[in-house]
Amino acid sequence: MFDLVCFQKLDATYKELVGTSAQLAERLVAAKLNKDAYLRQEEEASCKRSEIVTKIEVLSNQLL
Repeated sequence: MFDLVCFQKLDATYKELVGTSAQLAERLVAAKLNKDAYLRQEEEASCKRSEIVTKIEVLSNQLL
């Protein structure tokens, strides 16, 4: 049961990060964020998303 709760939390966090990336892209297009800042923030979000995907994969393998 605990693994399922962790899985749901990781999924919610992943969705938040995807939403954040979309907002960053919108701010870049609207010229409210410069390219360097966008690239830096998107790289950070991308690393966090990758970490979450890895954790989800580990949990998925434990559930099987």
